[in-house]
Amino acid sequence: MDTITLGQSIKDGETVVSLGNVFELGFFSPGKSKGRYLGIWYKTDGENTVAWVANRNTPISDSSGFLSINAQGSLVLRMNSTNDIVWSSNASTSLQNPVAVLLESGNLVVKDGNDNNPDNFLWQSFDYPCDNLLPGMKLGKNLVTGMEWFLSSWKSIDDPAPGDFTYQLDLQGFPQLVIKKGPEILFRGGSWNGLRFTGTPLLQPNSVYTYDFVSNEKEVFCTYDIQNRSVLWRWAVSPSGDVQGFTWIDRTQTWQRFSTVMIDQCDKYALCGSNASCNMNQSPDVCECLKGFTPKSPREWKILDWTEGCVRRASLSCNHSDGFLKYASVKLPDTSQSWVDNSISLAECEKLCLNNCSCTAYANSDVRKGGTGCLLWFSDLIDIKTLAVNGQDLYVRVAASELDNTDPMRQPIARRRQLSEKKRVIIIVTSVISAMGVLVLGCIIFTWKRKLRNQDNEMNPKISDFGLARTFKGDQTEGETNRVVGTYGYMSPEYAGDEIFSVKSDVFSFGVLVLEIVSGKRNKGFFHADHNHNLIGHAWRLWNEGRAVELIDQLLHYSSTLTEILRCIHVGLLCVQQGPEDRPNMSTVALMLGGEGSLPQRRQPGFFTERNLTEPESSSSKQQSSSTNEITISLLDPH
Repeated sequence: MDTITLGQSIKDGETVVSLGNVFELGFFSPGKSKGRYLGIWYKTDGENTVAWVANRNTPISDSSGFLSINAQGSLVLRMNSTNDIVWSSNASTSLQNPVAVLLESGNLVVKDGNDNNPDNFLWQSFDYPCDNLLPGMKLGKNLVTGMEWFLSSWKSIDDPAPGDFTYQLDLQGFPQLVIKKGPEILFRGGSWNGLRFTGTPLLQPNSVYTYDFVSNEKEVFCTYDIQNRSVLWRWAVSPSGDVQGFTWIDRTQTWQRFSTVMIDQCDKYALCGSNASCNMNQSPDVCECLKGFTPKSPREWKILDWTEGCVRRASLSCNHSDGFLKYASVKLPDTSQSWVDNSISLAECEKLCLNNCSCTAYANSDVRKGGTGCLLWFSDLIDIKTLAVNGQDLYVRVAASELDNTDPMRQPIARRRQLSEKKRVIIIVTSVISAMGVLVLGCIIFTWKRKLRNQDNEMNPKISDFGLARTFKGDQTEGETNRVVGTYGYMSPEYAGDEIFSVKSDVFSFGVLVLEIVSGKRNKGFFHADHNHNLIGHAWRLWNEGRAVELIDQLLHYSSTLTEILRCIHVGLLCVQQGPEDRPNMSTVALMLGGEGSLPQRRQPGFFTERNLTEPESSSSKQQSSSTNEITISLLDPH
């Protein structure tokens, strides 16, 4: 099933299947092409998505192709009609018992018999990526053999030959991730800082996948892996140059995009030219010269043509009268003309830069443990971006005269950074009117503006839905009513069932809203073919089965990262727990949504029992003792 041995061959129409039935090796014709290619595709995704192609540049014109392994351990693809060799793996050493095996990872390997040590593989397809990066693959370079690992796009959906676009680890200077069109850089993911690449601020430890960067005397590479191997996961570069992450959703039988590398205008490489920074919060005038610099072409700068960048207002004196201005929370500049020493402190780094006339800026090379190591730049600073989260501090060299003019600005810069960090929490915290226990809708989705704009009006509950049945007294935390007033689907179990309300009742309503926003579905009236749970129960089941990604509305895949959304689902489930005492208070919710730490375990949510949808939703007695509050109060926009 998964192995080709000496003397065997795979003809066109025959296939090799990995042991777990995930990947398949055989011949195919892409799109409208009539050429035949040897490739590896997903067998279980329903679309036969091709992950790897052997003869990318040499299609077979008929169905006479066959693959075999020879005594030297080389895979050989021939045309039976002419016996011409179309493609070969070209093994450099021979094996006693060579076999080719298609592994469950999608890696086609040549090895000696039962020797399963990856270090001893004679050849593997993972060393020759095409347009897909599968878990366990590398981007980088083997410094001993010179082998490079990078993605290259197809020319078109009909032609798997290498196209114009590559996604690779550029080793010039300090290594950094880049997307290129030919020799031209389109996007720069930045250098590795110990936790993430500086241009990928949303990359952070999570429960879905792991990632790593390795640099030693033998190789330099980045890689990733998934925690649950049953989940299909891949990154791909399209024929048009987009680099996106996809996961397979069994329920919909589609690949869903969970992330994209280039997010906004400021991700375009060197958009602002040299010695300038890009800030999307200042759109459309997103580019700004660094302090001490001025536009090289003021006229073009005014019409939003920033390509010529900025130049110094005052020349450096090349002595100790020069100084540095700090830029907080930025994507560090292009490191292709930089130098690194991971063993020295930031203070020593500053001295090194000041003592070198060519040094233009410095920063920590590693942000862990409060910051260590030293990065120095020796040219114009290119491709700086202001980041909302997980940015780094950059120290830019300026003349003494600029220090005199701008030194009083150091404190405001730091203070503005503090305000920026606090703003994220304030937006959420101010969503709770504590004296009334009333929740203001929408404040957790300040990063999901597109989602808000696309929601149907029926998806926007009124503030009156959240416990305005009776106001609290100033020191009251719980109460009872004689009449339940509110909108079904948002009321907590203790309120709907026993007419007991508290601030935790509003927390429950908030949790329902979170799940509705993430899923794009209403809790009330929710239906699923596999069960009779409401949206809360559906979310609980998916989370416990490790399928929480299936809850996410397609719209959110285009504006957020998967880890952010999964964190929101987790917080939402904490808010809708059955017992009020188990639910967090709103200040804790605000911290959980804005933080990155681990979250507590969830207990079973309220209303988890399956409904009998053949009966009316409420009895006549219930209808007589309850009503729907239709007071209209304006919603507050969080942005």
